[in-house]
Amino acid sequence: MRWYAHRSRRSLLVLEVVVDNARNDKEVAIKLVANPGTSQDVSFRALRKHTDYTLLSGQIEEPEERRSQAVSVGVAYSTLPDVIEVSGGDVETVTFLMAVRTTIQGDSQYPAVDALQDLEGAIAAKHSLFHEHQQEWQKIWGEGGFEVGGNVELAAVVNSSMYWLLSSARADWPWSLSPGSLASNGYNGHSFWDCETWMFPPLLLTHPIVARSLLEYRHRHTAGAALKALSYRGEMCNASAPPAPLLSSFGGVASRGGGGGIAGCGYEGLMFPWESAFTGNEVCPIAGSTCWFEQHISGDVAFAVWQYYEASGDELWRRSVGFPLVAGIAKFWASRVSGGPHSFSIAGVIPPDEYAYNVTNSAYTNAVARFSLLTALEWGEELGIALPSEWASIANGLPIPFDRERGIHLEYDGYTNDTIKQADVILLGFPLMVPMQQSRRKNDLIFYSEVTDPNGPAMTWSMTAVGYLEIVRDEPSAFAKAAYYFERSFANAQKPFLVWTETPTGGTVNFITGVGGFLQGVAFGYGGLRLRAGVLCFGAAHLLPNSTSLVMRGINYHGASLDVSMDASGERTFSVTKAGPNQLVLCSQEGQLLLLPGSPLVLSSEVPANVTVGACSW
Repeated sequence: MRWYAHRSRRSLLVLEVVVDNARNDKEVAIKLVANPGTSQDVSFRALRKHTDYTLLSGQIEEPEERRSQAVSVGVAYSTLPDVIEVSGGDVETVTFLMAVRTTIQGDSQYPAVDALQDLEGAIAAKHSLFHEHQQEWQKIWGEGGFEVGGNVELAAVVNSSMYWLLSSARADWPWSLSPGSLASNGYNGHSFWDCETWMFPPLLLTHPIVARSLLEYRHRHTAGAALKALSYRGEMCNASAPPAPLLSSFGGVASRGGGGGIAGCGYEGLMFPWESAFTGNEVCPIAGSTCWFEQHISGDVAFAVWQYYEASGDELWRRSVGFPLVAGIAKFWASRVSGGPHSFSIAGVIPPDEYAYNVTNSAYTNAVARFSLLTALEWGEELGIALPSEWASIANGLPIPFDRERGIHLEYDGYTNDTIKQADVILLGFPLMVPMQQSRRKNDLIFYSEVTDPNGPAMTWSMTAVGYLEIVRDEPSAFAKAAYYFERSFANAQKPFLVWTETPTGGTVNFITGVGGFLQGVAFGYGGLRLRAGVLCFGAAHLLPNSTSLVMRGINYHGASLDVSMDASGERTFSVTKAGPNQLVLCSQEGQLLLLPGSPLVLSSEVPANVTVGACSW
């Protein structure tokens, strides 16, 4: 029996039952019993019952909000026979098909009509469906990925992790990802910072068009981000308490003060919801404090937007999509801060460490707020679009708390030695790449790895591994520590199918947030990759633990595609598999070298090298 969601026919579910009676000379009859079940979410009615198929039309029982669209659903499925009869000596494959279409944006205006059309097309091509499916996956797999040699078990985790990400997203489906992927209803299927911070980067490297579709979700749902910003009261309302939301429920803005919050109050710009789904409005459970106070997600979106532009070089996209997002997010942070004119703070937040509550000057939150403001100003200048000059003062006046006595960044003002849930301060070093002395990077890694909850989500350990690999040159013991934490980073991939759980003992399944963090450990940790302004950096690279080779296939940069491979010889080979619109060059201590298809370049894996467009900037 083989069941699959068809990759190229995105509405189609396929079940193939193979009855092998080749070794028997008597007929076999297999009785089938239909188990249609019922739906608690969709109210269906039969439009047509044909001898070959059934056509249903339905509507969801409860829209996300009272005034939001009630999504319609069309389902067409082939008729299930009462019995499968196979003669002696024969092998027969029976195929059952179902097509599902909806009125979700980007799918169908007439879902029942389109579902039936999809089913009829699939019935006509049923003998080639699996071949089509295989071909599409071969194409996707060939576009990019990571190959690990000499360690079959680790290679299986890497490959299955890439599959979990790719099977959850599509280039032609501009919606976000949820921590539990499509495998469960974990976190109610909502989208969080997990998408932009953890899942997005590996897809950006290898499948940039898929990554772009994830950002398109944010671009299409800026109305919800603007609504959330307006729904808060802050210092402009002379409130004595920390900023608090005015939402009476997540179905809309409270009636006091009118439909847009109290007149003259609320924040400006784009404050993306902590949890969003169909409408793009905040859908966090009403009792959840994270939905009110965990606000770094807006900066996370801005950082992902910057990453996409730097990787793609797509100027049209930056002007039409990227800049409006980043500028809107910067406008939010400018209205969110308090203080001035040279010293600012952000109070009343929850940092990535969700054990902390209602804190001031979260190091991570302030860092992404700074990034948003400075990136908006830089892009505005480059695009000839004027933005408020005081944003620079705000960015430069936001502190990153630091304890000089211990030589560590503090998670927030007043932080002591409290247990933390997950990676937080160490994210300053990567992915944010906040400039700091290496001694401070080392101190942060040592201190926070000792106070992190050992039962927290796995992304922490992949980021710890990345950090230790950054300091290997000056700290020989760091390599062993990196291997230790890297091994912990995929302990949640559960056998036999390497499905991820949120924690080593359970939690949300299939937890692709952990998948994304693990794959970042492969590419940015052992692979040594960094995406910086105007350059794709390859730092010192290392083989993964107990492996003999590493190939990073289809690394995309400015429309070109690179394979970067290394083995036990200590050499790293750069091969252009697809040329882009502009000439790429490799910059290293050996000089400037042209990257051309069919002309691999070989350097020591210990030698840093940068890939850029046009010419090296020494």
